[in-house]
Parts: sequence; structure tokens; C-alpha cells
Amino acid sequence: MLDQNGEEKMKTLPADSTNPPATASDASVCHVSINIPKFYKPDPEMFFLNIESQFALAKITSDHTRYVHLTAKLEPEILAEVSDVIRNPDTRTYIKLKDAIIKRFGQTDEDRLNRLLGSMDLGDKQPSQLLWEIQKLAPDVPTKIVRGLWLRKLPGHVQQILQAVSHVDLSQQAEIADKVVSVQTSSIAAVRPEANPLPPPNLADLSQDIKTLTKTMTEFINTFRASSSRSRSPARSLPYRSHSRESGSQDRKYCYLHYKFGKDARFCRNPLMCQFPQSNPGNESPSSHQ
Repeated sequence: MLDQNGEEKMKTLPADSTNPPATASDASVCHVSINIPKFYKPDPEMFFLNIESQFALAKITSDHTRYVHLTAKLEPEILAEVSDVIRNPDTRTYIKLKDAIIKRFGQTDEDRLNRLLGSMDLGDKQPSQLLWEIQKLAPDVPTKIVRGLWLRKLPGHVQQILQAVSHVDLSQQAEIADKVVSVQTSSIAAVRPEANPLPPPNLADLSQDIKTLTKTMTEFINTFRASSSRSRSPARSLPYRSHSRESGSQDRKYCYLHYKFGKDARFCRNPLMCQFPQSNPGNESPSSHQ
């Protein structure tokens, strides 16, 4: 409490044209320390709900006292955005400063509409949380339209379930949707195999494995080549002997039998190519002797 001299001194002060004269009760609450949070740009209205709760706890009711506390706590960049309000004596009040901040930092109707129709989705939120955000952005929109906007942003199977219970109110539908999404999430988590990361490979062991594999493949290839060579060797000798045996007959343009036996050959081995005289009965083809 102020002493008698203090009260008399206050009474003799000239009235400020911009601010109401402070009373004894205002002077006492001005010294009360309150915890004003940092300004929250995404939701200015929530910021003012918070600080007004702080004012209520501290029993600060004077508009001027609230104005002083607010301007003392706001960041310089926020004050710069509303400097016209602060510098004008006619608007230098808590209520007018609050309205200006909400208007300049809050979402416009166009912003709300764009978010409702486009950017807002379920994500990791519960369906009831998404519904609350829609209702917050569109407080004056009829429930039927809010329900339609909300349903379109939910998964297809959840929409089908809610269509079957369309007779219940919107809050109950939100509870049902939360349960459906919760059950689905639990089921996915139950069947998802637990990841067991493999330890990094030992380079020395890996190098040894490669050497062993290379040696095994080399032995297999050598064995296969040796086996193939043995199986093909008899077949190779026949054409070689046949070629060497008939090389002389080809030089004389006779078949092998006429070259070796002459006119005593029983038949011609190659009547089309052999040039042995045709009068010789040996020129007959092998089929004629069968």
C-alpha cells in the first residue's frame, strides 16, 4: 500500500491524455511478475488465450496494465509489424493492439479455405485431431459440410465404415474412426518383421571366400575340359584317316575303290564325281548290288 504522501502526489499528477491515470490497485499489480510465452505466429488467437489466462491468475484487469505487459514481452519484429498502432495515442490500448496482431498474423479466410481443400491431410494424426483442426478453421461452416471435408481426407476403408454409421453424431464418428485407425496400425506393427541388421562383413573372411570359390571353379573347369577331350578324341581320328585315305583318289579324280582296285572294283563309291571310264561295270552304285 502507498503511504499518505504517495497518494497526495498521485492526485496532483496531470491526467495523461493517452493513458488513464493509474489507481492504487493498478500500481500494485504492475509489479506482479507474469509468465508471458513467446509469440506464436501460427496461431495468434491461442497466444492471447494463454496470456489472458496469465492476466487472470495475476488478477490484472486494467487494459493499460495488460498493454504494458504485452509490449514489454513481444519480440522487436512483431512490434515492428504493428508500430502504427503503438505510435498512435488513439489506438494505444491492449484491445486494439491485440486485434491488430491477430488480423496481421492470423490466417485469412482464403488461407483457411486453401488449407481445408488442399494442404491439410491426416498424416500421423488421429481422425479426431483432423476433425478438430477442420472445425477450428471453419467454425461457422455447417456440420454437414465439415463432415464431408473430413471424410474426404480419411482412408477409403475408414470412409466406408463411417458411411454405415452416418446416423450417429460427428463426435461419435470421430471416436469410431480413431479406433479403426488404431486397430489397423496395431495390426501392421504386429506383422512387420523386426529388422535385424547384419553385422558388417569381415574383409579378410570375404577375401578368403573368394579365393576358395575361384580355386573350386578352376578345378571344375579343368576336369570338364579333360573329360571333353577324351570323349572327342576317337571321333577326331576317323575324319583324319578318311581324309588321308581318300586324298590320293581325289588327286586322280577317281573314287577310292576305283583308285585302289581299278576295273576290278565291284562298284563306284562316288558315281557323280568319279571319272573312271563308265563302261566298267564297277561304276555301278552300291544300291545296284543289293
